Amino acid sequence: KITAIETGTGSNATYDLGRLTIMPGMIDVHAHVAWHFDKDGRYAARPRTPAQEILYSAENAYVTLQAGFTTIQSPGSPSDVELREAVARGVLPGPRILTSIRQLNERSGTPEEIRQKVRQLKSDGADVIKIFASASIRDGGKQTMTDDQLRAACGEARSIGIRTNSAEAA
Repeated sequence: KITAIETGTGSNATYDLGRLTIMPGMIDVHAHVAWHFDKDGRYAARPRTPAQEILYSAENAYVTLQAGFTTIQSPGSPSDVELREAVARGVLPGPRILTSIRQLNERSGTPEEIRQKVRQLKSDGADVIKIFASASIRDGGKQTMTDDQLRAACGEARSIGIRTNSAEAA
């Protein structure tokens, strides 16, 4: 984080960065920081202990920051909240994390139930609402949530000041 740029005077060190390029941090809008790959480079989908999950998440946060990403949007993992807070406190190195904690889909309930779930997600610490509104492209990509469900989710999110992120079902 650059907090100030001042002219060097007295004993202040001066560095010539004329041959280097400074660029702003990158933003990854869809990164599952809690996911990891096994020793063979394959997605490790098997259940892990809570300790393993947070250690892999901390490792991924560090590697992501070292790759130049200063903000990520990590949709769908409840453990993102604790990791986000630890990074924000400065006790773990990592990018700023925006999380949805969980996602909404056509089985999330009536429009009123969806509005309540959006409010609960914000109360639980969500920065964004993740919506699975359509089937996978492998299944034709058809809309799965009703227009009323979508209006309820997006309208409630907008009214309480959080963003929505729509994706097709995997």
